[in-house]
Amino acid sequence: MLLLILSLLAYTSGLWLFSICRVEFNSLQEKLVFCIGLGFGVLSYLIMGLGFLGLLEPKIALGLIFGLIVLLFKDLLKVINETLNGLRTLFFKQFNGMAVVLLFFLFITCGLCLLQGLCPPYDWDDLAYHLPGPKLFMEHHRIFHIQDIAMANLPANIGMLYLLG
Repeated sequence: MLLLILSLLAYTSGLWLFSICRVEFNSLQEKLVFCIGLGFGVLSYLIMGLGFLGLLEPKIALGLIFGLIVLLFKDLLKVINETLNGLRTLFFKQFNGMAVVLLFFLFITCGLCLLQGLCPPYDWDDLAYHLPGPKLFMEHHRIFHIQDIAMANLPANIGMLYLLG
């Protein structure tokens, strides 16, 4: 549920920023990729800013998420409405044999991704610095230099999203 909320926030904030800059897109796929990418970048830099200010508290992170929801509420409702209308159109007006096959593969892919997401971390990267680095940052409420974990001292955007999770 958190991933869905963060993805909607990322897409909506990216869409909002691109609309301020008056950027237009040629296709829905292009719009999705660039808006979600920019939105997740904004979220990760906001979390990184909180870490540098020493404000990495769960309450502050939740306040940031709720603040973004309030700030982008009208745009969020518009995005949700457009998405539901698009799904309604797909399933009720254009539903054919090919859509059934694509939907089947979509459910298989989502199911496999869910199973992988529910597995405990096992890879070296995850166990060595992706998870311990953000955990230490949250325990100390700030981003700081960690002596024993060299790669955690280079907090990238994905590391900040791990921290938010």
